[in-house]
Amino acid sequence: MSRAFTDIEVDVYRSLFAVRSHFEWCLDEALMAGCGIGFGDFEVLAILGESADGSMRLSELAERTLLSRSALSRRIDSLCALGWVKRRSCPTDRRGTYAVITADGSEKLLTGLPIFHRVLRAELGSKLNRAELEELSALLAHLDSARCDGDRN
Repeated sequence: MSRAFTDIEVDVYRSLFAVRSHFEWCLDEALMAGCGIGFGDFEVLAILGESADGSMRLSELAERTLLSRSALSRRIDSLCALGWVKRRSCPTDRRGTYAVITADGSEKLLTGLPIFHRVLRAELGSKLNRAELEELSALLAHLDSARCDGDRN
């Protein structure tokens, strides 16, 4: 039997989701206005752009973006139609498919990065000092590393 949520747990939950929604809204608005790409598409390009060879297996990309495989597939279809991503079959597993960032996708990513950084600085760097940012980073890293550990009562 699970225990009831405490007031602080509810407050943290609400705050985390409010802040996440606010960040995504700010990023989406700024990226659309500045370079014509929504945050969801930018996130996919950024993840691909950070990978060693600009590609990632779709199943891993779905995990990283927290999208279902069907939602990611629709997003990849859209990015392919724009010429920012292409699909590549896995040479060792016929069932596997990779998303690969294209030169146009890399250019779009580079155009959006200064906007992304500006919004993050406005929403984080101007509101929290260095010590607060370090503490928040450590707490979020702890939560992220523990998210797959199961029930940690």
